[in-house]
Amino acid sequence: MTAWLSSHGGAFHLSLVLLLLIGRCGGLAVRAKIPKRKTHTLDDALVASITSADVEHNDVQQFVREGTAYMEAMGIKLSEECEPRYGYTFIADQKHHHFRLCKSEAKLSRDGKLTGVSRSQSALSKYRSRFEKKKKQVRKDHPTVSTSDKNTNMTKSAASAAATDGVGKRRSMLQHLWHHGTAMDGDTSATASAAFVRDDDGGNQPTNPRDSDPDGWNVRRSLGQEDLLELEPQLEQEVAPDLSGGGGGDASNNNSKARRLQAAGNSSSLMYKILKYVETRKDNGDGGDTSDVYNDDDGDSDADAKAAATELENNDPSVDGADGAANATSIAATVTASDAEKAAKKEAWLAKRRAAVSNAIEPDVEVPELTAINNTFKSSVSCYLQPSMPRNVGYKDAQLLCLGRNVVLDSCAYYDGQNDEFDVRFPKPKVGALKLGCTVRAPLLYERNLTKGFKNRVWWMYAQDNAYDVVRQSCASGSGRVVEHPVAFVLRDRYTHTLHELEVLSTIFTSLAVVDLPEVREQGIQIVLADQMPHASYRPTYAAISYPYRLRHLAEAPYPPNTCFRTALFINAFTNSIAFNPNPNTSDCFSPVMIGVHKWLRNLHKELDPTYLARVHHHASETGGIVRRSIVWTSRRNLEALRLTSGVGMTEWQSARMVPNENEVVTALQSAILRWNSRSCLLSRYYEGDQGLEGCRDSNVQFDLVFGEFSDWPYYPDQLMTIYRTGILIGVHGAALTFIASTTAGESALLELAGLGWEETQTGNMLNLFPSLAHNLGAYYEQVRYQGPDIDIKMATDALERAMDEVSRRITVNQKRLQQDLEPPRFNDQYNFDIMFPHACPTSVPNKLRRYVTNHPVQMNLNASTPDNSSNSSRSNTEAGGR
Repeated sequence: MTAWLSSHGGAFHLSLVLLLLIGRCGGLAVRAKIPKRKTHTLDDALVASITSADVEHNDVQQFVREGTAYMEAMGIKLSEECEPRYGYTFIADQKHHHFRLCKSEAKLSRDGKLTGVSRSQSALSKYRSRFEKKKKQVRKDHPTVSTSDKNTNMTKSAASAAATDGVGKRRSMLQHLWHHGTAMDGDTSATASAAFVRDDDGGNQPTNPRDSDPDGWNVRRSLGQEDLLELEPQLEQEVAPDLSGGGGGDASNNNSKARRLQAAGNSSSLMYKILKYVETRKDNGDGGDTSDVYNDDDGDSDADAKAAATELENNDPSVDGADGAANATSIAATVTASDAEKAAKKEAWLAKRRAAVSNAIEPDVEVPELTAINNTFKSSVSCYLQPSMPRNVGYKDAQLLCLGRNVVLDSCAYYDGQNDEFDVRFPKPKVGALKLGCTVRAPLLYERNLTKGFKNRVWWMYAQDNAYDVVRQSCASGSGRVVEHPVAFVLRDRYTHTLHELEVLSTIFTSLAVVDLPEVREQGIQIVLADQMPHASYRPTYAAISYPYRLRHLAEAPYPPNTCFRTALFINAFTNSIAFNPNPNTSDCFSPVMIGVHKWLRNLHKELDPTYLARVHHHASETGGIVRRSIVWTSRRNLEALRLTSGVGMTEWQSARMVPNENEVVTALQSAILRWNSRSCLLSRYYEGDQGLEGCRDSNVQFDLVFGEFSDWPYYPDQLMTIYRTGILIGVHGAALTFIASTTAGESALLELAGLGWEETQTGNMLNLFPSLAHNLGAYYEQVRYQGPDIDIKMATDALERAMDEVSRRITVNQKRLQQDLEPPRFNDQYNFDIMFPHACPTSVPNKLRRYVTNHPVQMNLNASTPDNSSNSSRSNTEAGGR
């Protein structure tokens, strides 16, 4: 190599120099190095100059108005029960239920000094110290069960202790034990006495009498492949009585179950093994899974909840702290005089709390003396409630959002710690990560009807208030650390769950509608994901909302230390959002606000909307006038198969939704769709001639089946492109049914398949979620009940035919309403088309837009036999012949 360089080195160096000269002169394209974006930066704008067109999607009030106009055009009037939950009152009421969480009366004198500033230890700091102390004590007194413990043979003493300590507690999905034996087998008087416990507000809450089995929770958590194989000998013993004909009940059901269990015994299928296990446990009286996968209080650990409740009592010395705890023991059958006196004090204390909540509410008005608008030396935080929403429903909070002015954030301190178990999704901030130049009203933090919830404590519990010096320095106009455009900090719930993502998006929508800030309408708003979960599926939608600013994930792109935000929305995505309603009393309500959400979401991705594309690109198919819609079967089989084969396992609630005869169901649905399409007048004549016209369906709507394994598809664009063309969603209860919110409003249907007996578990109220969502959007809804696990094929196909009839009718009615005259099916090709003339140019042709229909000898005039079509055909031929 050295010899080669010595002999050829001159030529080599000369060639290199020539190449560099050519490159610099433009003869050789040299790729410019793109500098990496620094993580600590305030530069987030994607366009140089923001116009009104760039931010029009953030004016969500226009979409609310469109929803109201749609409701009026359809002649719909909301009932007194529906209006506050789903009408414009949902938006207006929250503006009247506003309270100031952090306010300041500080003033800036002419000499630059602040007056009216408290420098002593704040009430928030004192409250935080007491809270942390109580939480440590509660954790010491009531240690939680490790979530990594998968031992299914827990001792009876541990079971008894867990049952006693857990009475009345809101339990985490990964913490609580699934009990089912002791309470059913024990003394009935004990069960009756434990039937009601006191909730956090002193009211009575029913408890589940089946909460006492030690083994079920671990089995439920870890029913993966290895666990099923270990359970196989036990399963064979438990199934034997059923196969021998015991158990009573309906003979056909017993025979069907026996055949299914026999098939399971002869099969190596993991699905059949877990179904067999679940059914035999139910038949033996062991009960089912009582956990609620939607309403589990995964955010409030037992220690946090009890510490908060104890801290409440410590603020009123007239009440015994033990008696005031949220998780008190069951009410005794007899009440002594002392107990009566305590109860009276308790009621007086609760009345004082209710008064405190009422007194906290004040008008939503920017008061210069109390708020930080138009100044840089102090902060303010205002919050909004949802008065029409039920309180204390699982982990759902009462508060919708908080609006902060001049708040200072240290991103790295915000991500300083790490939470345990399911709360690992959210940061554990260092005290002072968020700095406020105002005084937090600490008493409002222990009112669960105002700021209850772990997610609120992420921001306000560990904030440093009265930090006037830092706020004044960071928020000064020339500091270089100010974000002038509005920012929304969003804590998501479960980033891969479609229903919970819709909750987050609808909460963002209603939050923007409630605050209705002029700076948002003028500058837009940037979305900042402030949790610790990955971007996942819905990233394109968050990015579309955030435009013309980049979507920012705080964990991967922190702001510089002590960044000041002029306007910051802290959106609580864990409320009872307008998209989440388990209440059966309002599950049939139409909602103009949800129509607004629907129009907003489709507008964010209008580049995928076929209606928008047809209008912009002037798309015309060869078969004009025919409307096609997809029927999407929402399958779960790959998702459940991976749960089983990977060892992650599944709950009984998840196993109940497996469909063993899915292949047969989908085949039957496909056949039903083809039969329905063939009964249209167009295809009836095509297949059967003029005889087929008798009793044919006079509709131009036709359907196609799509096998929708949504878990396998990217959300953008695959899932959205499919849903935007969907007329009917059909499937077993699951998150994929949420996509009804993105189908065409008023022209779609939802068929929810639900097994009999599902409502007997705590998840039963979740069967009200999707009827509520469908009715909000004016969609046709039907719940198809079946005796699982196999779906009744005839019931499913009959329901599908009813849905196709209804969707077809609605599309036809809307076409008539919009066009007055329906466009008949017509053929568009090189011999049949509309001749175009420039409208701005003079011409001797009387009609500048005329239909050209060829008289090609091979062409068959199929419309000759019907009077209407015959007249249309003769008119077209006359025009063609007159040319």
